[in-house]
Amino acid sequence: MARINQADRFGNRLVRIHAVGFPVQLYGGAFGQFSRFANLMRVLCERNGGTFVALPSLN
Repeated sequence: MARINQADRFGNRLVRIHAVGFPVQLYGGAFGQFSRFANLMRVLCERNGGTFVALPSLN
């Protein structure tokens, strides 16, 4: 990803990557997959000058 979305001399990327995370209840109430997705999206957005917003619960 860093090779495609290269930073210019000021550190600005060609595009910013933003994401929104919605919690999903999986088999028996497990939220493990969401936390892995949330962590991946958080890092991806941080590295590409974007913002990640996650809803904390289903309610």
